[in-house]
Amino acid sequence: MPRNVFASIHKISAVLGRIDYISNPERQEHLYATYSTTDRVNYWKDLQEVSEEQHFKYGEQGDVIAAREWIVALDESLVELEPEKILRAFVDAFHEKYGVECTAALHHNTNKTNYHIHMIFSERKLLSEPVEKIATRNMFFDEHGKHRRTKKEILDADGNLRKGCKIVPKGEAYEKKIFTSKDEYFKSIAFREEVKDLFLELNNSFIKDANRKLTKFDPESVYLPTKKIGKNNPKAEYIKAENDKRMEWNQTVDQALIGMVNREDILNIKDREIKVSFAKNGYKPDMFIVIVSKAIQSVSNLLERAAQKVIENVEMQITRENIKSRKRLMPLPVEPDMSKQYDTLKLIYEQLVKHSAPIRQNETTIKSLEAALSTYTSPFQILKKLECERAIAQLKLDNDFHRNQQDAIISRNHLTCVDSFMKLYFNCKKAREDYNKAVIDWLNHRDDTTNMSAEKIIAEQKEETEKLKNSSIKEKMEKAKHQTKQNVHIYEAKKSAKDRQ
Repeated sequence: MPRNVFASIHKISAVLGRIDYISNPERQEHLYATYSTTDRVNYWKDLQEVSEEQHFKYGEQGDVIAAREWIVALDESLVELEPEKILRAFVDAFHEKYGVECTAALHHNTNKTNYHIHMIFSERKLLSEPVEKIATRNMFFDEHGKHRRTKKEILDADGNLRKGCKIVPKGEAYEKKIFTSKDEYFKSIAFREEVKDLFLELNNSFIKDANRKLTKFDPESVYLPTKKIGKNNPKAEYIKAENDKRMEWNQTVDQALIGMVNREDILNIKDREIKVSFAKNGYKPDMFIVIVSKAIQSVSNLLERAAQKVIENVEMQITRENIKSRKRLMPLPVEPDMSKQYDTLKLIYEQLVKHSAPIRQNETTIKSLEAALSTYTSPFQILKKLECERAIAQLKLDNDFHRNQQDAIISRNHLTCVDSFMKLYFNCKKAREDYNKAVIDWLNHRDDTTNMSAEKIIAEQKEETEKLKNSSIKEKMEKAKHQTKQNVHIYEAKKSAKDRQ
């Protein structure tokens, strides 16, 4: 599986309380740095008040949305770098791109397993100068800030001004605008994807190890993404179970790809049994594990069918001596770069297969043991049950080892995931097969030279003569000089032999 960037966005109602929560050392056990792009003392307080005023004025439903917050997971290798430098890089990049004020904090979770940034940003921009609206007559506002036409509408039964209502005398400002309206772009999917790309680029700019570089999850890939489990999430247990099932799908897909299962067949199962099912019936948490389990079984069936097929690939090795020993009438095909990569990729593939076979064998054994385990219901079979459970646990540990080895192979060769490797492997294999076929055609053509007509042979000889004629004068002189030396040596040798007689 590739390592994907994680960034999620959330709505913030009580912005002041949220800022205090993420930046207060007394409330955060592992707080490393805080940073704000605005020096205005009451900026966030004024933003909260304006948001509440606008919310009630226009009768909007639900909670007041005063700001939004990005939570960005960082690679753990960034812990070694200066926290403030990292935090400023992320916040300044966002601030420069979108022109809105931000406040952020960088810290670890309690167990120090999640190094991340909280960045709160405003959906409104501060105006350079406040815009005031002056009342041309007495104006009346009810407790929700709505304008009323007459004074009577804001009085109670005794004729007194109701609590929260107000009267703005003629000539005074009844509305003072210091912020722009909310930018609707911040609610769009395009904005979310754009920011994720930005955070991905920033994350990778700090990661020195090429093997640890992050990628952005592709929803059209064969894999399923895992979900983030937030702090104090009441559904944490269920999300963990769901993530385990997602990981089981991803691991099964990796073994299927290594087992030469067609990638398109896996995508069809994902679309037909997972995506279509949710689109038709809606997302039902209780059904997710059942649906994905069924899809996993379908992929496993494909893998079993692929394993039963005996595929013999006879690759023809063309030696240089064999090629040089033949006359050439046409140029030898040039081997493409992808074909040259095939031998290296083949070795990597064989390493992956080496660990894939034990996994498939263990999975078959685990299924048999689990079936047997379900029959051990008697108290007298407790020893058999424990033995069976230990065997299953050991086989699962063995599978984890082999999967970790496969991940290490992918990482060591600077690849992102099994899916991307297999696509490259098949493309290079196809390039090698095409090249071998072209060479075979070339060699077959050379074998036909014995049946060539006299006219063709004469034409070939004439072509060689023309090449000799067109050679440089210097080359001809060197050849003549060399030939003269040889003739002298032959003459002297014959004369010496005659004298001895």
